[in-house]
Amino acid sequence: MTENFRSPLRYRANSGDNDLKDQLMNSGGRSIYTSSFIQNELINTFGHLIQSQIVRNVRKSIFYYVLADETTDISQIEQFSLCVRYVEDQSYKIREDFLTFVPIYDVTGTGLANTVLETLSMS
Repeated sequence: MTENFRSPLRYRANSGDNDLKDQLMNSGGRSIYTSSFIQNELINTFGHLIQSQIVRNVRKSIFYYVLADETTDISQIEQFSLCVRYVEDQSYKIREDFLTFVPIYDVTGTGLANTVLETLSMS
């Protein structure tokens, strides 16, 4: 279990979350559900929930636009970081939220536009 995952669990357990404390202290061996597989599942699930909420907010908004910035990651793969800026429905506050990273395979204008449109249609 990585320290980035373990520290918040310890904090919660020591701050009065007795159910979590019992789970961590009394569960035997592999049944505490804190493996790297479970950590990745939780991260992916939370990411999908957050992304879904952002998409719902954007769909309710009258105005929005997409921000796409190309970058090359450490493994030399070109990718877009896609963000959206929109006006919140009731409060009229301007929000800017990250959506996703998308690998780029076609760096022509048409290819980049298609990548953005395909990614947004999947959200």
